[in-house]
Amino acid sequence: MVDQSTIAHMTRNEADMAFKKRVQTIFDWVNPQDDSLVLDMPCGRGFYLNMFNYVSDCTIVGA
Repeated sequence: MVDQSTIAHMTRNEADMAFKKRVQTIFDWVNPQDDSLVLDMPCGRGFYLNMFNYVSDCTIVGA
């Protein structure tokens, strides 16, 4: 599980408090491990893929 201080660091420049809460929720639901394969559809601007890459060495794919 990703700790609160890491999530706070990743979202430190985000002004939208609701978005910060969504980030926490996503990391509660999806706990990327180094051997995980994460597919994000649709990935939009790729925020979550970048964050998953920040906290693990998982394989990430955006479509």
